[in-house]
Amino acid sequence: MPRGEVSFLILILTGRCNLKCAYCYNGQPNWNDMSESLLRKSFSFLRLGPARVQLTGGEPTLAPNLIELASELASTRSNLHLSIQTNAVLLDRALVSLFKARRISVGVSLDGAPEVNEISRGGTAEVLKGLKLLEDYKVPFEVTTVVGSFNALRLYETALMLADFSMARGLGLDLLVDKGRRKLAKASKEDLTLGAEKLVKTLSLLNLRRASPIGLRELEMLRESRQGPRGRNFCPACRGASLAILPNGWFYPCGQSAGDEALELKEEGEGNEVFKGLRPEGEHCQGCPLEGRCPGECPSRLWCNRESEPLVCSLYKALAPYT
Repeated sequence: MPRGEVSFLILILTGRCNLKCAYCYNGQPNWNDMSESLLRKSFSFLRLGPARVQLTGGEPTLAPNLIELASELASTRSNLHLSIQTNAVLLDRALVSLFKARRISVGVSLDGAPEVNEISRGGTAEVLKGLKLLEDYKVPFEVTTVVGSFNALRLYETALMLADFSMARGLGLDLLVDKGRRKLAKASKEDLTLGAEKLVKTLSLLNLRRASPIGLRELEMLRESRQGPRGRNFCPACRGASLAILPNGWFYPCGQSAGDEALELKEEGEGNEVFKGLRPEGEHCQGCPLEGRCPGECPSRLWCNRESEPLVCSLYKALAPYT
């Protein structure tokens, strides 16, 4: 991957994790922690203009020293946005204070109400304690929910859980991917449609009473797509502008594709072209009410799932009336 061309850099700080998610895409990797020298080198791949760096894992909070180093490196550039994706189980005052001081955006993985989240991820009580810490320190956060058959009809419960957190700013839905040690089934089109409709209605009611609304990422994408089709611009990976780096120094187009041998990139000189032009269009698009203004689909999901009609189509159609 040529240096200086990346607008979105994903740093997988460690392969270690303190949870055993039933759909873990990484399986059971033998990755240790990223070295400080590799972390420093990784920043050289970023372009000089505005860029983003996301810290993830494994569970990145198992390597707090690397979070601190990344925040120091990011602080040297005013046009660099640093974020972290965590399960929130290990959040403590020191980490949350760092997030606040360095303005690190926080994403938390949570799949629903306690009994639902215990099926897919576990550690729910500790997650809620972590959210309470973010609330106490007034650190805004967004939640990512993986969607499968186990929670599609109960997505609204995630919104209800966030109702009492004034720092909650957003909710994003990640549909299950056929990768790793996935033990849970994907949602049906019918359940996803009903679940998405109830979720957006619940959020609308909750936001009437909130000073800061909780946004729904996919709904916002649909609204943006009114300006024209996003297609290739679903994410930086569609433009060949993202790069994920494993602790062992291997490179991939994005975080979700990390570990897939077929998608590994060379360290130097190989452009990140694998997802360029990968689009979800097909016969199912003909006559679709969103034809020409569809937000598109995650290229890694398209690559892994190989569906004749992407499940995300049902999600977009369910949300479209609320745009």
